[in-house]
Amino acid sequence: MRLLSQMSWDDVGPTSEGIGTNTTLAVNVVASAGKLNHPPAIYLGGLLLVAANEPQKALAAFERIPVVKIPPPMFTALTGCTMS
Repeated sequence: MRLLSQMSWDDVGPTSEGIGTNTTLAVNVVASAGKLNHPPAIYLGGLLLVAANEPQKALAAFERIPVVKIPPPMFTALTGCTMS
């Protein structure tokens, strides 16, 4: 959990890729991220929930992050919208 609480936005993609299809690790990361108030970790948890086909839980995770705390590239990846 310490690593999740210190991760940066730049760590989200590589960490997600590193977890890959390891379901046990993904479940543990989602559970740990759910206990934190650190936007990059929460976002990672949401991504893993999307990958696990848990859209309602993913939405609940993403809703915990104030929009102003999400960097534009991550917001664009999340919504599929481009910002101009």
